[in-house]
Amino acid sequence: MKKFILTVLNIDIANGAFNGLSNVIALLKGDKTDYPELSVNNPNAVYKYKYDSPDYYYESNYEYVKNGITYKICSEGLIAVDCGNKSKVNFTEDVVKISKKAFDYNRNVTEINISKDIKEINEEAFINCVNLSIITADEANERYYVKDNALIDKKTKTLILSLNNTVIPAGETIENIGKYVFMKNQKLKTVTIPNSVKQIHERAFFGCKNLTSIEIPKSVKIIDCYAFHNCEQLSKVQFEQDSLLNKIDSYSFGNCKSMIGIIIPKSVEYIGANVFIKCDG
Repeated sequence: MKKFILTVLNIDIANGAFNGLSNVIALLKGDKTDYPELSVNNPNAVYKYKYDSPDYYYESNYEYVKNGITYKICSEGLIAVDCGNKSKVNFTEDVVKISKKAFDYNRNVTEINISKDIKEINEEAFINCVNLSIITADEANERYYVKDNALIDKKTKTLILSLNNTVIPAGETIENIGKYVFMKNQKLKTVTIPNSVKQIHERAFFGCKNLTSIEIPKSVKIIDCYAFHNCEQLSKVQFEQDSLLNKIDSYSFGNCKSMIGIIIPKSVEYIGANVFIKCDG
C-alpha cells in the first residue's frame, strides 16, 4: 500500500491532524516532547523522530518545485536536486543537502549562497558552471566556508569549488583538491598547490587547455585518474624534491600534447594504465 510521507517542522499540531490518511510516515524534526498533542487514529502510522535514532535517515522519491528549484524530501529536511535556470540561488534554511549534478553544466547561474543548515554538498554538484562568479557561505555553517572565491569543506579538508578567478587559498588546511574543481577552466594558465595537499582527485584539472605548467608539492601522495587529462598546453610538470608521491592513476596525464618529458619521483610505487597516452602529439 502506498505510504503518505510527511515532513513536519516544530510547529503546533492539533489532535487528529493526520486523521483520514490510510498509511502515513510522519518525519518529525525534534523529539516527542515537541508534539504533546499529536495523535493519529491510524494503526499503520509510523513516527520517526529525529533524535530517536541518530542513524535514521529517510529520503523520498517525491520531487516538487519551489522558486524554480527542484527538491526531494528527506528526514533531515530538503535536498536540492536540480537548480534550474536561476541566475542567483539563495538556499533557504530547510535545505540540508545539494545533490550530485544539481548545477550540472548550468550556464545561467552566476551567484550561489550556501545557507547555514546545508550539511552535505556532493562533489559533482557544480560541474562546469562556467558563468558562476560569486560563491558565499553563511558564517554559521559548521561545515562549509568560502575564502578567496573557493568553497572548502572543513570536515574532509577538501577544496570542492573553485571559480575562474580563484587560486587555491594559501595558509588553509586543504588536504584534497576535489573532483572536477578546475575542470575545463580555460582561464587557468598556472596554479600553485599548497604544501598541505595530499591528494589530487579525479578530473580535478581535466580539460584545462590553457594550463601550461604546474608544480606538485612533496606532500601529494596520490594523483587520481584523469586528474590532468586533456590539458593540451601543459608542458612542464615539476615534482618537489623528496616527494612522497605514491600513486599516479590511469589516464592522469593523457592527451597532454605539449608535454615533452617528466621525471617520476622515486617514491612512486604504482603507475596506472595509459597515464601518458597521446602525449607524443
